[in-house]
Amino acid sequence: MRYFDEESSKILGKCHPLLRIIAEDSIKITKFTVIEGLRTLKDQKQLLEKGKVRSLKSKHLPTQTCQASRAFHLLPYPFKYPEDFKNKERFSILAGVIIATGKKYNTDIIWGGDWNQTFDPKKTKKYNGVHFELACDYYEDDISLRRHLNG
Repeated sequence: MRYFDEESSKILGKCHPLLRIIAEDSIKITKFTVIEGLRTLKDQKQLLEKGKVRSLKSKHLPTQTCQASRAFHLLPYPFKYPEDFKNKERFSILAGVIIATGKKYNTDIIWGGDWNQTFDPKKTKKYNGVHFELACDYYEDDISLRRHLNG
């Protein structure tokens, strides 16, 4: 059985419960590392200043109703930096696992390698293969989350 390393587990601990469930199920199918989840507004502002993000709006940020990240960044494992960033096939395989696992839990996931959800990375502007997010603000309290998971 596959497990997350300590850093991945720490990051996942600050992610939305649905993302944690999807990641914990997906790691049984393919190896990956969690490299980012929850951000502070200060972090987001710094990323904006560096041109790494396009706005201060992000599903990585907490909201009034959800203190957990509704997005995370994943790397296929093992990963060779920086050359593997160009290997879209590896990211596509990981995305297929994450998206399919989300479907298993009635949860739509948007992948940064396919913002338009066309399954054609060539049609995606601003390719961000590491990024996965909940398609909407799913069930942020325990009761509605349980109802969602149980169909």
